[in-house]
Amino acid sequence: MPVIKDKEELFDYIKSVDWSQFDTAYGHADMVNYFYNPPMPNMETVLERLFSDDRELAIRSSGDVGAFICHQNCFISTAAQPVCDVLIYALKTLDDVLREELTLTAWGLVSLIPKDQPEGTWQLEIRKKLEAEEDLFRELTKSSNTEIVDYATHILEEI
Repeated sequence: MPVIKDKEELFDYIKSVDWSQFDTAYGHADMVNYFYNPPMPNMETVLERLFSDDRELAIRSSGDVGAFICHQNCFISTAAQPVCDVLIYALKTLDDVLREELTLTAWGLVSLIPKDQPEGTWQLEIRKKLEAEEDLFRELTKSSNTEIVDYATHILEEI
């Protein structure tokens, strides 16, 4: 998975993922789930909306990211693998309102992936990417948002 440097690379990356190869908590990552009212969008749409100029849509999507890939911080969906780089980019570039839910998602990921995860697994790949962002999580502990501070502190304890 690449390190995303700017918004153009971000959207190129999101478009390049074959979402049909991954699942979310709501089913296949490439499919809209019509069981819910309103229907749950596919993973690509959720990620694009996270960076939308429509503030309400972006806020809703910040929570959807976690619900899709780390549902209730109980299990990790395979879509977390390609989403991880987007999550890191979002934590580096978005404001605290959006980062609050995303930091909770990052905490869920590191807390659910044991350090002794077997080599070569997609779960370990996610954990290593998040561990490599220790400086980012240290910076997030300086946020004025106490929820972000708490989540980032827990992440640092986990990594």
